[in-house]
Amino acid sequence: MATTTISITTDVHERLCKLRLRPDESFSSVLRRELSDPLETCGELLDHFAAVGVPRADPKLRRGLAQGRGRRSRRDA
Repeated sequence: MATTTISITTDVHERLCKLRLRPDESFSSVLRRELSDPLETCGELLDHFAAVGVPRADPKLRRGLAQGRGRRSRRDA
């Protein structure tokens, strides 16, 4: 397979290293997984989640949603 050399900053390199699932996983594999093509239909979305699994919810975001519930809107009625 053909290759292309790119330059990335140190902080991006560190982020790529953190995204590796295994120490021997290539950056190409990480980028291919993280930068997948957009899903255009509900069927594609279902197929994607069937293959990859549904991501876990971020506890911080869930707390923020729960705290915001029950408040009145500031919009004019």
